[in-house]
Amino acid sequence: MTLTVMTLPENPAGIYRLDSLGPGVVAGFHSRIFDHSKRGEFLRSLGLRPENLVRVKQVHGSKVVVAENPDRAFLETAADGLVTRVPGLVLGIRTADCAPVFFWDPIRKAAGIAHGGWKGVKEGLLNQMLKTFEKRFKTRTTDLRIAIGPSIRRCHYEVGKEFLGFFPGFYFAQDALKGHLDLCGSIKSRLVKRGIPEGQIFDAGLCTVCENKKFFSYRVERQNPERMLSVISISEGR
Repeated sequence: MTLTVMTLPENPAGIYRLDSLGPGVVAGFHSRIFDHSKRGEFLRSLGLRPENLVRVKQVHGSKVVVAENPDRAFLETAADGLVTRVPGLVLGIRTADCAPVFFWDPIRKAAGIAHGGWKGVKEGLLNQMLKTFEKRFKTRTTDLRIAIGPSIRRCHYEVGKEFLGFFPGFYFAQDALKGHLDLCGSIKSRLVKRGIPEGQIFDAGLCTVCENKKFFSYRVERQNPERMLSVISISEGR
């Protein structure tokens, strides 16, 4: 299964905006030009308020939380997915090879973002995101629009042969002991199987290893604690 690659121009400041999700929502991520000290600048460039940023303690699991205010206590909450219906609230996750996955329901006006590492995807994080949308906001999966941000791609994602069992159809053997994982392909496949139209899933098509000069990659630079921040926020005055 192939991914639809979106056209995603980078502005001069190293900020990527995901216009493919449609009106009513602001979503994007930045290049490595920004470090943790410049996150406010990044958010303001998207028209978002830094004080409204909500993040969680990412643990490579499947827990999803519903955010209704920018309570800093969320930073101590172990989770890998965030959803909201509050305009102006900014949901954010940090990545450096894992896939940021953006969710937008333009009918119910609900947004979410997930930290799509292999462990979380394997443990059902995407399904938990969809269940939360359905139960909390009455979202229909056919209405959702999804975007996948920069992450390590099949070309560089070398893993052990145990991944054949974890991700059947998306593990490509290199030899008897190892192969390559198409994590983004697996993400899309799981979403399509849950009823999201393939044409409503958009992929930035950016590999954090191939384009390490632009993006942080844990595989390439393990000692570097910096990460890209990906965010989504329902437009105020919608």
